[in-house]
Amino acid sequence: MSRMQELEITIKGIWSEKLKEREKFILLNECKIKCDLELRINQLIEEQLNKYSGDGKRVIRYLFMCRLRSGGYTGNYELIVGISNSKLYMDEYKSMEFWYPELIYKGIEQDLNEIKKNLNKSVFRLEEYEFFCLKQKLLEDYWKIIKINCKRWKTSLLGTLTNNSLMLDQNVSILVGNYMDRLKEL
Repeated sequence: MSRMQELEITIKGIWSEKLKEREKFILLNECKIKCDLELRINQLIEEQLNKYSGDGKRVIRYLFMCRLRSGGYTGNYELIVGISNSKLYMDEYKSMEFWYPELIYKGIEQDLNEIKKNLNKSVFRLEEYEFFCLKQKLLEDYWKIIKINCKRWKTSLLGTLTNNSLMLDQNVSILVGNYMDRLKEL
């Protein structure tokens, strides 16, 4: 068994408890989080309408949400929310905006510090790179929670797109994933 596996086993209990708390918190604050996301989407729609109101060829195909991998390094945990045509990354006229889901990531630093403190008690000489690797895995779990909730809100988010004069493709999709990776449809 590798040292990383040992570390993961050591924090498994406390981390699963933290994730359950986070999921409950998100359910309690679901309306606020979803409204904040819909506000971002409305800003993107407004930008598209202002820029391309005369262009009848501009058809929106995707609403996408991407996690920035740099969040684990910088600690800002921002996501990109955007709308584009069928070219996605190659769309020169896509609209994107950074979104920091504050209520989702609220308290993550305290959780990470608590886990680090717990690890330092039970593990001999925890190295910074080891904690960094664990932190990346923990952030991946938070991202999974965000994706699960977006899947639940799919109808509402698509409704936000359709309730305006923006030209939409017949098969508008919501895509999620890491930025510049292959995005997956919800």
